[in-house]
Amino acid sequence: MPLRTKPRVDNSALLERLAAVKPAGLSKNRWTKLALVSPSFFTDLRKGREPGVYKVERLVIVAGANLSDFWRSVEEMRGG
Repeated sequence: MPLRTKPRVDNSALLERLAAVKPAGLSKNRWTKLALVSPSFFTDLRKGREPGVYKVERLVIVAGANLSDFWRSVEEMRGG
C-alpha cells in the first residue's frame, strides 16, 4: 500500500507577509521563541507544509501587527 502524502501548499504569500511584519532587530529564532512557535516553522512553510493558523497568529501578535489586516493582505496576494 503506497504512503499518502499531503499535497504541497503554496505558502509564498504567507512567507512574504510574515517577513513584512517581522519585528526589526529580532532574529527569526528569537521571534519564534517569543511566539512559542518552533524554530522549524519557517522551514516547514518553505517546504510547503500547511501551517497551523494559531502559530501564524501568535507570530503576528508578537510582531504587533493587526490580525485582520494581515490575513486580508495574504488573501489579496493570493488573488482572493
